Amino acid sequence: MRHFLLICIASIYLFATPQLGETFIVDKKRYQIHENPLSSYIYDKKIEFAGTCSACWRGYHGTWKMEDDYLYIINLIECTCSSDEKEIPLSKLFPKQKAKKVKAIWFTGTITISKGRVVNHTDIDHMPIYENDILFSFKNGKLIERKVVLNKSKAQIFLNKQ
Repeated sequence: MRHFLLICIASIYLFATPQLGETFIVDKKRYQIHENPLSSYIYDKKIEFAGTCSACWRGYHGTWKMEDDYLYIINLIECTCSSDEKEIPLSKLFPKQKAKKVKAIWFTGTITISKGRVVNHTDIDHMPIYENDILFSFKNGKLIERKVVLNKSKAQIFLNKQ
């Protein structure tokens, strides 16, 4: 029975659809990120989106921009995995805001972008590991640290496996 249960759990994980990442614009370049800076805000406000797309269960796709050392949300689209995706007005989530962008003062955390060539894939989810990661650490939406991580150690592990 225990083996059957383990196989069932592993099957769910192995066949899960990869989720659509958010978009992060920094230094006039667009990157796909795996963090969801809006999640704590919508959790606290008890806002729900209908996730009708298996590649986007959270129900939305956000576009984020770093400007003047602050993180802003500049666009929000409903995820339907079809051509009729509609923009969600930011005023729906932030009724007191009249600007076209909203400073993400609720967000404290790190956003990672990856750069360079692929040097490895993780064993668990086969996500690529790139030569460099750039970590942007925010506190209440303000950038407090920007750090480049060289993934040489991860690349060395990959080379030693071959």
